[in-house]
Amino acid sequence: MNLVELEAIASLAEVIIAPRGTPADPMLLADSAGGRIQIVSNDRFRAWRDHYPCLRNSTLVTGRIGKGGRLSFSKKLRAAAI
Repeated sequence: MNLVELEAIASLAEVIIAPRGTPADPMLLADSAGGRIQIVSNDRFRAWRDHYPCLRNSTLVTGRIGKGGRLSFSKKLRAAAI
């Protein structure tokens, strides 16, 4: 992902970036454990599934950028609670 793509995504949703030296997976998964947010990633988080049962339901959504920049997702995205 390049900077232009990241800026485009950031304008649509909150983007969380882990501080340098901090593992991002546990930080991201802890935030999603309450079921308030979905994670859009091609990472399957297999090493974390025992610690975070939320990965078994609709929390994890995979996606891809197709021809012409069209986005497609494995599940319907839901609005995040504010």
